Amino acid sequence: MAKNTIKISPRTQNTPLMIWVWRGLFVAAAAVILWKSLEPFHGSPGPPYTDKIRHFMAYLCLTGLAFLSRLTSRRFRLMVAILVFSAAIEVLQGLMNMGRTASFADFVANLFGIFFAWGFLKGLQSLKG
Repeated sequence: MAKNTIKISPRTQNTPLMIWVWRGLFVAAAAVILWKSLEPFHGSPGPPYTDKIRHFMAYLCLTGLAFLSRLTSRRFRLMVAILVFSAAIEVLQGLMNMGRTASFADFVANLFGIFFAWGFLKGLQSLKG
């Protein structure tokens, strides 16, 4: 490495502008999840359990974006807030008459997505040292 080369760490690349971009993406993802979860049910295309995979992926992405956006330094509180958001959507699905029902299995898939995102982040942090 040359003497005058500047070493950029991942921490210095997360500028205030990038944090606001992550926050915008987090809000957009939460809005899409809310909208898609509460729109009238049109059937679930694909093989069995495709719906659970979608739930897992949606909450994996939402939690990852929340971590990247640095909404709070307390990740546990952030995960609980996302879990409450997930539970509220399931309750609303049960209360609304739009062809949807509340599902504990969907809630569990959401929970796995949230905890997988947390575990992935912890794994990356342990690799850094």
